[in-house]
Amino acid sequence: MKKAFFIFFFLGLTNNVFSQFRWKAKPEEIPLLKFLQENFDSTVVYSPHVFSGTNKNRFWIVSKKGNDLVFSVYENLYKIDLYKDYPQLLTEKFFKLDSAYRKVLPDTNIYYHPFVVGFQKIKEPWNTITANNFWCLRDDYADKNCYEFNYLMDYSFDVFYRITKNEIKILSFGPIQFDRQCTSKPEEISKALNIIQAFISVFNKPDVF
Repeated sequence: MKKAFFIFFFLGLTNNVFSQFRWKAKPEEIPLLKFLQENFDSTVVYSPHVFSGTNKNRFWIVSKKGNDLVFSVYENLYKIDLYKDYPQLLTEKFFKLDSAYRKVLPDTNIYYHPFVVGFQKIKEPWNTITANNFWCLRDDYADKNCYEFNYLMDYSFDVFYRITKNEIKILSFGPIQFDRQCTSKPEEISKALNIIQAFISVFNKPDVF
């Protein structure tokens, strides 16, 4: 019991430090994004929203090379709340893997792996990305008077990485961008929401745990 308490206490102390280090990196400094840029013609990476102060635990990735689509994910399968009841040796092993995930920038490591998608969805979400003109989408369609409330109301953000051979661009959508009263171009936000829903429809499978 004391050991389990120490693990949770330690993780609580270190989580903010590790997560802040990881996600302050510029997109071009993240090894996984550079790998995708170098090996595919274009890639869209979607990171579902999380609350500030916690590490993002998932990248949903669709890459295109020629006419072929490749689906992959980067995620932590060793979250502490999932293995706390395992035998001690397994708990220690999974804790190390969980901690390593929090410390490193995303890369082509054990946390990055292929994603199998159903044949009927093989063109999604790429068709939605194209139909909603994702390559011209911006994330600043919000009234500047609302920006301060973006941080008072909610710290969660939906994040895209838009990757081509020439550029890695980050798009971040917080609650204010999705608020119709604060958005100067609601039609553009609708496009972002359509793309998010397309990713969710493909990647959001129940956890196996």
